[in-house]
Amino acid sequence: MSLTDYGEDWMMNLFTTSGTKYLALFTTVPAEDAVGVEVSGGGYARLPITLTASQNGEVFNTVMLQYAPATAPWGTVVGFGVCNAATGENIIWYGLLTDTIGNPTPKSITTGDIFQVPASDLVLGID
Repeated sequence: MSLTDYGEDWMMNLFTTSGTKYLALFTTVPAEDAVGVEVSGGGYARLPITLTASQNGEVFNTVMLQYAPATAPWGTVVGFGVCNAATGENIIWYGLLTDTIGNPTPKSITTGDIFQVPASDLVLGID
């Protein structure tokens, strides 16, 4: 069973308009059961995000996403989750931090570091 291209865009547009979404960072990547080790302490908090309407079954962030400077080390961030709440285990989408060709790109965050996601770099899609 598959969605048509129209169906993919329809589902993604529904996703973008159904309440505030938050970007969470993880030191171990979440999985289907939503288990992962989220960054905590050191001034970390999930970041509210805005995503575009769907184009070709994908949505992406419209502006640079920037966390507050770390007030203590966060560890090595290896993955992310898009959540429907500012706290708690409500992960909708998850993945590894990767470069543009899919290679893992873990990022060590120490005191004073600022984690950023440039506009259009957070891409979520349905195949």
